Amino acid sequence: MVPSVNMTVEADVTHLAQLRTTLNARRSKERHITISHIVSKAACDVLMDFPLLFASFNGKKVIVNPDLVLNVPVDIENHVEYLVIRRPNAKSLDEFAAESAAELARIQRGEGEFRRYVQSVMRAPAWIRRLMIRVPGRDIRFLRTRYGNFAISNFGSFGIDHGTVAISKPMIAAMCFGRIADRLIGTDHGGFDSIQILSLSITFDHRAVDGGYVGRYLSSLKQLLESADRLPGMPG
Repeated sequence: MVPSVNMTVEADVTHLAQLRTTLNARRSKERHITISHIVSKAACDVLMDFPLLFASFNGKKVIVNPDLVLNVPVDIENHVEYLVIRRPNAKSLDEFAAESAAELARIQRGEGEFRRYVQSVMRAPAWIRRLMIRVPGRDIRFLRTRYGNFAISNFGSFGIDHGTVAISKPMIAAMCFGRIADRLIGTDHGGFDSIQILSLSITFDHRAVDGGYVGRYLSSLKQLLESADRLPGMPG
């Protein structure tokens, strides 16, 4: 584990939820776009302006990663597996959703890419595995090729409003979001309107980045989600 700090912001996703419904009206059920797809894709797109958040930290210096590799924890019965998407920022929303759905189906069949990799490693003798762990820089290469260098967890799938994720070295940051919750707000005319709020939380290694950098990332993501018409792949 690493010395970490957590920041949380709330985004008004009322318009985003409406646009998601409009978008799916033109699609088959198998190609539906979820809020999780949209939020995760938006988070990845904004990360391109904040590369330190998907860099690695070896305890002494920050090592920039050439590409963003997204890690999405998936709850499967009594264990967790990981859905890994390489360069999600370079994919359209449709491509991102389709790749996520395809890998999730493989995971549910016990054929996920990460699971197959772990099984292949475990077939090696224990002494070889111990040697592999000691290879300098192996942990960073593992993140780049197998595990992902930025994680996004959907706590909302469990009905949780908000939470905090843990990160382990050499990752610098990870994010989670909760379920969409209704909230009443006062109007200028003395009445009330109902809006939909989504909590976004990021945990980061304070040795590698400071709060101002992370805060600007969260603010940028909030602004993008609240201006849903600007999201790639969404109807205007």
